[in-house]
Amino acid sequence: MPRLLSPDRLRDLRRALRRRRRMLTLLLLLAVAALVLPAFAPASSHTVPVVTAARDLPAGHVLGPGDLEVADVAAELAPDAALAEPASAQGRRLTTAVPAGAAVAASSLRDADDPGTAAGLDVIAVPVDTSLVPYLTAGSRVRVLASTADPGVTRSLPATVVEDAEAEGSIAPGGDPGATTTALLAVEPADSAEVAQATREGWVVVAVVR
Repeated sequence: MPRLLSPDRLRDLRRALRRRRRMLTLLLLLAVAALVLPAFAPASSHTVPVVTAARDLPAGHVLGPGDLEVADVAAELAPDAALAEPASAQGRRLTTAVPAGAAVAASSLRDADDPGTAAGLDVIAVPVDTSLVPYLTAGSRVRVLASTADPGVTRSLPATVVEDAEAEGSIAPGGDPGATTTALLAVEPADSAEVAQATREGWVVVAVVR
């Protein structure tokens, strides 16, 4: 005749079975998480080196020791024109100011003997026709034709393009006369207020010096 289990023994067996079930459920959840979580991970964990400014660097500064450092950045977040090696920027002149920690782009560099946008100039945003975009590259010389307080009198002020101008979408041959974009220009401090005033009033035109 089989031996009957005591009530205490039956209770112990039920508790052990419940503990085992909880353990099996936990293991199953962990297995599911291991399969599902990778789908929510970033598309790429690959990083690339990006040259950044070690401190605030002004426009016109010639890059030297201590100016640059390298940061590891997720490949999908790295700027397209970012440099990977500090050596490729050493000894070159910045055409734009670069704040500490920001990437140094190849388009913002010029040879040291090319003054480009020298320090001491004011940088101002000016609207330009999109047909001029192909000619507005960093370091290009332009003239700003600004209206004055005297009716019919226009001043021609020298300026330098700070960075390559861009226009959204493609530019048809000859450009769209009605479309405008913004160009960053470096002007003499004595001229910046006049250019800003003319820009605000909509009486400014940029002419490319060829």
